[in-house]
Amino acid sequence: MQFDNSPEHSDKTLAARKPDLEETRIQSALTSDVDPILNSSSATKLDLRPVLSLNELSENRLADLSSLYKAKGYEFKSLDELVSQIRSDWKIHQEIEHTELSASNSLQDGVTEKLIPIVVDCAGHKVSIFGACHSWTSGREYHALFHRAITEYPSVLTEQGMGMFFRLPKERVMYADWSAIKIREYFTTGFMSGFDLRGPLSLVSGMLLPFQRREDEQSTKRSWNLMNETAGLPDQIAREIQVSEGIPLDFIQRRSQYMAEFSRNWASLKKSDCAVFVGGLHATEVRDYLRYGVDDPRIQKLAADHARMAIENPLMYHAVYAYHSFKGLPVAIAGLAAGLTPWVSIAYGIRRLAFGF
Repeated sequence: MQFDNSPEHSDKTLAARKPDLEETRIQSALTSDVDPILNSSSATKLDLRPVLSLNELSENRLADLSSLYKAKGYEFKSLDELVSQIRSDWKIHQEIEHTELSASNSLQDGVTEKLIPIVVDCAGHKVSIFGACHSWTSGREYHALFHRAITEYPSVLTEQGMGMFFRLPKERVMYADWSAIKIREYFTTGFMSGFDLRGPLSLVSGMLLPFQRREDEQSTKRSWNLMNETAGLPDQIAREIQVSEGIPLDFIQRRSQYMAEFSRNWASLKKSDCAVFVGGLHATEVRDYLRYGVDDPRIQKLAADHARMAIENPLMYHAVYAYHSFKGLPVAIAGLAAGLTPWVSIAYGIRRLAFGF
């Protein structure tokens, strides 16, 4: 990627653009009395405008974004300057969306009538990706919304374990996406869930606190692109930087790679469109791996073999799925127990101090 060595970019004001949906959203946020950060009724207003649109930021990679900024009069001497500008624009779009969501006062306002998926073309076949907050705390309307959306497709592919949270179509195929991770990561996942209390407390807090259900249901109103980010950057930009710096992918990203490759092979072999139903964290990752490919030969072969098996020998694939569903369960439980141990010790110590036994 080439960067211009001329003086730093000027604070060029954007030229007038034709009104569109995004322009309307920006104008609404600029004039709103809702504080986008504090969610209060103060007079704080957005006083900045993004240089690039939400679609431009979320649909392009670093080299393309550099060209788009240059076309608008912004040139950067270094990658850090480019990333800083991307982060600034991204934050503004987040604040605009936060302002819109803050204006929704009821749970019903947080649920749309129809979900619009992320659509990726795979050799002439459409792969439509739906990402959801998968928890037991979401309401019936939220679950029904996804059920209606995915049942419209001839094939439905779902993340491993989604059936625990949602009513799924009878004719669906569950990814064996946990086959893409290493056995020690089951322990790490369980340990971290116990140590930071996410596992034991998330379900309880979700059942007791109404804002958790509201948060889940309002996710249907959020932009797919803004739901996912890393370090305040669009997902695909964060991953591009991660790869360029040689930072290994985590187990969530490798599962997304598997699901993308499985979907690609499924659409190609079945020669038909399909729906992909996954957790929200995976949605844009699957999109990007479908678009730009997966460079891990092991995951490529594993996902391709599983997709073909699921089509040609469903019974054998079901056995493979069951194996990968349960192989790491004892390890994950052991990790959860280890993670909870410090908290149990603290609780026991407090009880001894308070009651003497």
